[in-house]
Amino acid sequence: MSLSKQLENVEKECGKLKIQTVMHRTKLTETEAEKDTICAENEELRKNIEKLSKEIAESRVDMLKFKLGFEKSIIKIKQAGIREKNLEAINEKIVKNNCELSIKAGEGFTNLTPRPSFAGLDELLPEVPKTTREKAREIMGLVLIRSRVDIDLNKKRGAVFMPNKKNTFKQTN
Repeated sequence: MSLSKQLENVEKECGKLKIQTVMHRTKLTETEAEKDTICAENEELRKNIEKLSKEIAESRVDMLKFKLGFEKSIIKIKQAGIREKNLEAINEKIVKNNCELSIKAGEGFTNLTPRPSFAGLDELLPEVPKTTREKAREIMGLVLIRSRVDIDLNKKRGAVFMPNKKNTFKQTN
C-alpha cells in the first residue's frame, strides 16, 4: 500500500475517531447531566426522608401523649366503677336501715320513746281547785287515749313502710 492510501486510511480513521470522540463527549455530557439530575433527586429524597423522620418522631410523641391520656382515662373509669359499687353498697345499707326503721315504725315509735307519767299530778298540785285538777286529768286522759288509738290504728293498717324501686317509701299492708 502506498503512503497516500495509508494516509487516507489514517485520515478516515481519524475522522471516525473524531466522530466517536464527539459522540463520547456528547454522551459524557448527557451522563453528567443525568448524574446532576440524579444527585438533585437524591438530595430532594434525602430531605423528604429527614422531613418524614421528623414527622414520625413527632407522631410518636403525640401517640405517647394519647396513650398516656388513654391510660389515665381507663384508670379514672375503673375508679369510677369502684366508687359506684361502694356507693351502691352504702345505698343498700341505707335502704336496709330504712326498712328496719319502717318496721319499727310499724310497731309504733311511741312505745320506743319515754312518755311522761301524770300519775302524781294530784300530789304536785294539792292547792289547785278540784275542777281544774279534774279538767287536767280529762285532758291528759284524752291525750293518752288519742295516742293509744293512733297506735292501734297503725297496727290495724299494717303501717310498715317499705322502700320501692325508686327508693321512696310506701305503706304496705
